[in-house]
Amino acid sequence: MFRKVLGVILLVLAGWMLITVGMVCVMAVCRLAALPVLLIFLVPGVGLMLLGALAWGWARRRMVWGVLLTTVGGLLAMTAITIPLVMMSPMWDEMGGQRDLPHFPPMIAGQALSAVVFLLIGIPLILSQRKRDRLAAAASSVADAPEAPTP
Repeated sequence: MFRKVLGVILLVLAGWMLITVGMVCVMAVCRLAALPVLLIFLVPGVGLMLLGALAWGWARRRMVWGVLLTTVGGLLAMTAITIPLVMMSPMWDEMGGQRDLPHFPPMIAGQALSAVVFLLIGIPLILSQRKRDRLAAAASSVADAPEAPTP
């Protein structure tokens, strides 16, 4: 029980680090010096992913990592969709927001691109774990089947 709770905490922290990596990718699209900042969040994020997978069980690592990366990709995609929608609303003008900020299109493109990358990595990991689980279940059911009586 403690291992699972610890694994969840580690994976939540890894997710936060990876979402930050997605945001830093926005800086890279905007041509800011992002590589050192990217590594500051990427290295601990990957380390926390490894520790979280160890806490959950190494055999389930593909599912754990796939769910984490798919969640991060979904949150980044949601942010990339939500920011332009908020900027189009009449309340944006009432709050004093500016619509003609030159860095917003590259930011949205960077978030959308990083979301797609995380989703393209996460979804196949989930599917490969499900396939391995089905193959293992089929192999164990064949092994557990009673032998045919010999004449």
